[in-house]
Parts: sequence; C-alpha cells; structure tokens
Amino acid sequence: MAWPIPWAALAGLFIGAINVTLFDNLVSVSPPTDRTGYVTIYSTVANGALFLGPIHASVLAESAGGLVLALRAAASVGLVAGMLLALRRPAGVVPG
Repeated sequence: MAWPIPWAALAGLFIGAINVTLFDNLVSVSPPTDRTGYVTIYSTVANGALFLGPIHASVLAESAGGLVLALRAAASVGLVAGMLLALRRPAGVVPG
C-alpha cells in the first residue's frame, strides 16, 4: 500500500504551516502579561491531543461498530468545532 505516502507527505507540509500560523495568532492576540500562561495551555492541549488522538481512534476503530463509530465521532467533533467557531465574537466587539 504505497498510496498513503504522497498524502502523508502533503499533510506533513501543511500541518507544519498550520501549527506555525496558530501559534503566531496566539502570540499576537494574547496580552503580554499573560502570554506565558496562554502558550502553556496551548502547548498542553495540543500535545495532549497529539498523544491521545491516535489511541482514542484505534480503540474506536476496533470496537463494536468499528470504522462507522470512529467516523461518527470525528463528524461530531467537527460539528461541535464548527458550531463554536460560528458562535464566537470578533475581538474588540462589546455585546449589547
């Protein structure tokens, strides 16, 4: 199975750019006095997801329901992330 290799290489290129962009955005919007705390929380959550994500996915894929259950879980996470993104307020906008 050689077909995943080009896709993995392409994903590796884009994932690096996405990580740098997310970190740069975090640094640019966080207040200088609390920046260390924000970067610490970001790093902890990102590395925790990188560690636990594959473990969780393999457990889901091998359980009853297999791939269908894993795809439903991924779709649910995407739906929640999209809803949270749609509900966020732009920076500097005061409600009311």
